[in-house]
Amino acid sequence: KGGERRASPRVSTRGIVETVPVLASDARPAVQSIRVRDISRGGIGLLSSNAIKTTTRMLVSIPAGKNSEQLVVLCEVARCESVAGGLHVIGCRFVQRLTALEFDQLIAGNAEVIT
Repeated sequence: KGGERRASPRVSTRGIVETVPVLASDARPAVQSIRVRDISRGGIGLLSSNAIKTTTRMLVSIPAGKNSEQLVVLCEVARCESVAGGLHVIGCRFVQRLTALEFDQLIAGNAEVIT
C-alpha cells in the first residue's frame, strides 16, 4: 500500500468499545459505544455513525480476557473518513503502544492478521 504508515500488523476483530472524549473543559463528556474493525499494538480502527475530529483524544475501554476485564487506553484520532451508509472509518493511534502481553490478551482466539 503506497501511503501505509502502520508500524504493526492489524488483526481483524469485531465488537463494541466504550469511548469517552478527553475534554479540556469541565463539561461532562458523553460515553459513546463504537464498533471495532481492527486492532494492532499501535492503534485501533473504529466504525461509527458520528465523525470524530482528528487529533481528538479519547479513552477507549476495550474488552480484554475472558473475565469481563477491560483495558482502558488513551487514543488520538489520526484519521476520520466518510464511507457508505453515513458511517465513518476512524483510525486511532494509542498514545502509548500496547505491550505484547496486553495485545495478546485483546486478540486471544482471533488469529486473522491483515497484512
